[in-house]
Parts: sequence; structure tokens; C-alpha cells
Amino acid sequence: MEVFFDILPIFCIIALGLIGARTGLFPLDIIKPASRVVFFLGLPFMIFRAVSKAPVGEMQVITPALLGVVALIIQAGMALLLARYVMRDPNTGRGRKASWVCSQFHGNMGIMGLAVVYYILGEEWLGAAALIMAILMLVHTVLAIMILSRWGENPESGTKGWGAILHNPIMYAVVLGLILAGTGLKLPQFIDRTFGIMAGMALPLALLIVGAELSQWHMSDGKIHLLTVSLMKLMVMPAVGWGLMLIAGTSPMETTLTVMMLASPCAAMSVIFAGQMGGDSRFAAAATSLTHAVSPVAYFIWMSIVK
Repeated sequence: MEVFFDILPIFCIIALGLIGARTGLFPLDIIKPASRVVFFLGLPFMIFRAVSKAPVGEMQVITPALLGVVALIIQAGMALLLARYVMRDPNTGRGRKASWVCSQFHGNMGIMGLAVVYYILGEEWLGAAALIMAILMLVHTVLAIMILSRWGENPESGTKGWGAILHNPIMYAVVLGLILAGTGLKLPQFIDRTFGIMAGMALPLALLIVGAELSQWHMSDGKIHLLTVSLMKLMVMPAVGWGLMLIAGTSPMETTLTVMMLASPCAAMSVIFAGQMGGDSRFAAAATSLTHAVSPVAYFIWMSIVK
């Protein structure tokens, strides 16, 4: 029940976005500019602050974090291969395919993953979880940019592959955050507060956008695609990571922390990524909502397995 009540506010804000879009309070023509504000301002500041505060000195979690990275890469590879079969309908657009692949590994670790660790494992494990999250976030951001820039439709940036990474503000936020965390430097208080104000708008605005996008989505459209994303993201990817850690012999707590990060539902920010880089933002919004809805069940299953 604690996990349920923890994610309930997320759905409340998504519902506000959906209701606002259908009543005209949140006009649909504002989605695109609002997404740009989140992508270029709110999200970079939010990620930078989260990563910069990660306790890099706790290097005992570096092994499970790297195993989690391997699981992310394996998952992305499996998704690209499966896309040839699951997304073989010629009427399926490139944007849908790119978002289907990215939704299978781009997780909401910063909100859901850390919340589950805090409420179930305790505050003393948040530091280690934050470091694992920072490393996984760097990798899943690179993978998402690469896939969307290569397989998406008409990305606004006009760049492909490594060029898209070099022109992406999210990557600079992750890298600069890791540098700050690694050096132990602290931002002056007034700068940190300024960054905090900017970061504070990212999640609520992104969730409102998710709701607005959902107002245009018919749940009968792409049922198989949504079900396969939910299965792959919430069950298969954590299973891959768990298997790797069993083979490597990591401790039970290291295994649990990493599996909780990998089992996070689809990130709300994947909707912003899709909208800005040629993906299918409506499908990404539907995948985000569905995986959040069933994530308490997935977390319960995984906590029962790895305990």
C-alpha cells in the first residue's frame, strides 16, 4: 500500500493534464512549446542536481551499477531485435518503433526507484541507490538519444548518433553532475536554490504534458505494443540484471538496490524525449501511465524474489 500511495500523486497530476486538455484549460497547441521548456531548461537542471548530490565516494556499489549498465544494454539490444517482429506492421511509424524501444529501458529511477528504496529499505540506503541511479541514468540517456536520433521521425535537432548526444542538454547535465559529485565541490547556496527552482518545474510540467498527450490517445490503439513494453520494462529487464548479479555474486542488498532501479516504470521524461527527438509522444505517454499503474505489483514481485 505504501508504494500505491507514493505513486498516487503522479496519477493525480497526469489526470489534471488530461482533464485540462479536454476542457481547454491546457490547450493542445501548448504541448510542443511546453515540452521544449522542460527539455531544455527544467529537465537538465533537475538531472544535474540529482546526479551532483550522488555519493560517488561509496564505491562499493560500483560493481552492481556496472552490472545494471550491462542489463540496460542487453535490454536495448533485445528491444531492437524484437522490434522487427512486434512492430512489423508497415503502417507503424518510425516514431512509434523508436518510442517502443526506448520505453523498455528508460525508467523513472529518480522518482519511483528512490521512493521504493526509501520506504521499503530505509533512508540509510538512499546514498548507494542514488549512485547506482546516476550511473544508470547516464547510460539510458545515451541509449535513448542514440535510438531516437537514428530511428525516430524528423527529429528537430537534425543531428544523428553521436552528434545528437553532443547537442543534447540532458547529456551535459548528467556529465557535469557526475563531475561535481566526483570532485566533492558544492555550489554556492544561491546558485543551488536557483537551480532548484528551475528543476522544480520539470516533473509537474512533464506530468501535465503526459496527461495532455493521453487525451489524444485511444487505448485500443496499440494494445500489444503497450503490453509488451510493460512486460519487458517491469519484468524482463530486472530479471536480466538479477541474473547477472547472481552470476557475479553481489551481496543481497547490492542486488536489491539495482533490481529496484531496473524495475522502475517508464520515465515521464520519455514523453518529452519523444516529442523533441522524433518519437511517438502519445505512445510514450500511454506506456508511462500503464507501467506506473502496474508498477506496485511488479515491485512486490521483485521484492519477494530478491529479499
